[in-house]
Amino acid sequence: MSAADAPPADLEVCLEPAVRIMGEGRVVAGGQPFRLLHVTADGAEAIAGWTRPAPVGDRPGYRALARRLLDAGMLTPRPAPAAATTNLTVVVPVRDRSVELARCLDAVIDACPGSPLIVVDDGSTDRAALTAVCAERGARVLRHADSRGAGAARNTGLAECTTAFVGFVDSDVVVPPAAPARLLGHFADPRVGAVAPRIQALQGDGMIGGYEQRHSSLDMGPAGGLVAPRHSTPYVPSAVLFVRRGAVQEPFDESLIIGEDVDFVWRLAAAGWQVRYAPEAEAWHDHRIRLREFLARRHMYARSIGMLAHRHPRALSAMRVSVPMVLPWCLLAAGRPRAAVGAAAAVILRGGWQMRRLPGTSPAVAGGLVARGLVATGVGLAHAIRRPWAPPLVLAARRQAWARRALLAAFATAIVQDAVATRRLGPAIADVPVRILDEAIAALGVWHGCLEERTLRPLLPTWRSSR
Repeated sequence: MSAADAPPADLEVCLEPAVRIMGEGRVVAGGQPFRLLHVTADGAEAIAGWTRPAPVGDRPGYRALARRLLDAGMLTPRPAPAAATTNLTVVVPVRDRSVELARCLDAVIDACPGSPLIVVDDGSTDRAALTAVCAERGARVLRHADSRGAGAARNTGLAECTTAFVGFVDSDVVVPPAAPARLLGHFADPRVGAVAPRIQALQGDGMIGGYEQRHSSLDMGPAGGLVAPRHSTPYVPSAVLFVRRGAVQEPFDESLIIGEDVDFVWRLAAAGWQVRYAPEAEAWHDHRIRLREFLARRHMYARSIGMLAHRHPRALSAMRVSVPMVLPWCLLAAGRPRAAVGAAAAVILRGGWQMRRLPGTSPAVAGGLVARGLVATGVGLAHAIRRPWAPPLVLAARRQAWARRALLAAFATAIVQDAVATRRLGPAIADVPVRILDEAIAALGVWHGCLEERTLRPLLPTWRSSR
């Protein structure tokens, strides 16, 4: 590791809650993907200090270990907010929406004092209204004669930026005062190429609005972390996305009319940059609260999976399958609960036996780690059943009891997840009708995108070794 890659000594970090420390601190288990790391006695001392928020420290060994754990998703940064936002240019792509743009720019000006503002008019019909809004607020306006899409608009703005950092903010977003400084603080780590806040609903009226407030596709939840395919946070939207200008070798793919933001952050991650999701910073978005708009947006997002599959073939599959891990769930769906329990017990015992030689790893601890993997497999299986596998399973459910059980269990899993996440059972149950509609439209969108792009990758599992 070069000195330029090392996190700064004063960067505050904390061990992820799900990470387990074993073997007198010499073995660390966790991260994404899950792994076991062996560390020295000095490393164990450093990790013990990071179980609570604490600076990395100026010892070279500590900084090297912190880099390793940050890259593995085992360590979470808690950076101080940036002192100023003058090294940030804010780019706002827009097409019409002059009222929303005025609200957006007012919030940005308040939250980002001294930041240059660039508004890219992507073929608006009422150019005079946008010009007036921007002139009143001192924003520079760039124009496309015809609409070329949000990705092209962001690229046009990006090309005119000279500051170290660029903030992409959609016109239907309101950025609160504290968010930009918190996001910019993450760039203290030289490996961070992009960071995004949590996107919350600006309003949540009615059944659809309430559901969007709790289950928006733009809201990646309360837990932060690294962003990459197959991570807990697989992507972040570009509704608000701050990037390091020097990290962007290839801008947004203008040929993608949807999913261009997912493609952008995945390419950054593939190039070796960290993309971080930072929910401690929030922004508010005008979610769809009318049924037709809500369904159209959900279908469009799901349809993008087919397009992305060609560009990122290893990133998109229905789920990653290990035969021993998925077997108990298949037996349960087949109506053989005793066999399912036996298969689960065998998997746990086998995993405990394989890890028996790790220092300080008791059979109970090893079995607990394998049990967590079983639960994660069940959650992933339930998602695959609700989305890419739903259409054939619905057809099979007309005659096959196992298919009906699988579908029922998959939707029940979603309800339980909602109740656990919010600690409120009532809203989770009240959301069931809209959730069923949401999942059905999304499943059709996935199949639409796959047929359109002539690919089966998102419909098929990826098999992995069980060793």
